[in-house]
Amino acid sequence: MPFSWNKKFSIFAAAFLVIIFIGFLIGIFNLGDEKKESVEKIPSETSPESFTFFDLDANTVFNDDIREELRDQLGSDAVEYWSPVDLKIHHGGFLQRYFPGLNELDLRLNPEKGLRFEHNTIKLTYRYARKKELPFDFVMLIFSNYTKKPLFFKISAKKEAAYIVDALKKKYGEPGVFRWDDGKATTFHWEKNSDVLITSVVEDRFGKPEYHFMIYYVNNIQKLLSREQKEKEARMKERRKAGETAF
Repeated sequence: MPFSWNKKFSIFAAAFLVIIFIGFLIGIFNLGDEKKESVEKIPSETSPESFTFFDLDANTVFNDDIREELRDQLGSDAVEYWSPVDLKIHHGGFLQRYFPGLNELDLRLNPEKGLRFEHNTIKLTYRYARKKELPFDFVMLIFSNYTKKPLFFKISAKKEAAYIVDALKKKYGEPGVFRWDDGKATTFHWEKNSDVLITSVVEDRFGKPEYHFMIYYVNNIQKLLSREQKEKEARMKERRKAGETAF
């Protein structure tokens, strides 16, 4: 028995609505895929290669696996989030006299003298590396919590670390050298793609040599400062907007 016109119309209308609905769903998922692709295609900002410590370099992205590897190598750690980034070493005027570029960065990181200025960072501290048969008495590693990349490493060691200076010379070439503290201390320094490695040999209170190693990932520090400046400007904009709409 042939369909009536009303039944045919109802079937066609239902089919048409189903096709539109399917198309709508496909459009949603395609839009989602396009957004996903646009995010994935954003290139990551790669820092120039420079100095390493236990295979950590300027482009290392800190994660739980790396933290576990560092524990295996350096012993137990202490972790701190949102901490100051104090680049100063030895005495207050050392950077200002010998490394004015680093001193300028330190002033930008700590704009108000005497006040604790915290940054969005991950700071790891190790004090038991000697239990791992390493010559280090103190290791501090600071990473940006925005990019998870390193900002500043600071390592202290006793006289057993004397061979490390020769190893650094072989790896990075002849350093700049100067003596200070009335000739009782010597600093070796390297620069590579704006990042800086400093090694100082100083006397402890017993007249025995101590070795201090510092790596300044200048490119990453500048990115941190740039990110903070953008966030500061965004907050100021929001405050102005809130003030304008208050009356």
